[in-house]
Amino acid sequence: MFLSAYRIIAALADRLTAGDAQAVLGLLGESVSVPEGEYRRTDESHILIAAAIARRHPDLRAEAMRHLVGLCEREPHLFDLSATAVIQTNLELVGPQLRDLVQHDHRQAAALLAAADRDTASREGAEAAAERLRQPTSNTSGHYAIGTGAIADSLLARALPARIAQNTSECFCLKEIRHMRGRRTAPATYLRRNDVRSDLFSTSCRSNRDDGARRQTNSTHRRQPAA
Repeated sequence: MFLSAYRIIAALADRLTAGDAQAVLGLLGESVSVPEGEYRRTDESHILIAAAIARRHPDLRAEAMRHLVGLCEREPHLFDLSATAVIQTNLELVGPQLRDLVQHDHRQAAALLAAADRDTASREGAEAAAERLRQPTSNTSGHYAIGTGAIADSLLARALPARIAQNTSECFCLKEIRHMRGRRTAPATYLRRNDVRSDLFSTSCRSNRDDGARRQTNSTHRRQPAA
């Protein structure tokens, strides 16, 4: 019932009046941050709600963007393309916060800034992204992983000189094509929307998501697969 209530609000967020939207942001304010190693089962709905309010209510946009940046800091993989677009179209509001995250090696914040201006990516960050793109993929026939961070890394690698960036891009594309040969899954389903969402904002589980250590803060249960 608790999760369903959040999902209903998320579905109707574009229709909230200014007063209701302000009240919802107030109620969700304490949910933006959580103790280290924890998460909330309502985070995905929270992102959808904040993004809708930012789009719909200019007077509440600054507060809604505060929610989005805080959620992006700890749960970037939950952002779909529309929520990501809200951040990208409001960089004048959240640019300083994203740059602060970049100073703490937050790859997705760096990718968001690089998407708007490739010159914001540091040479070191771009070279590290290019090296990750050159690494062999774990995808095999009948099995593939999502959340590799390849899209974010591609945005960062664009800052390299054109010849290096092009070679890196070609290397990545050829690598993926080779691994897709013989797959029963058609290329169209290989890049489903959810896969792209996870790929854009993944930190490949190692840096932002340790499933064995993280706990839910909406209950006393530790993270575990849904029943």
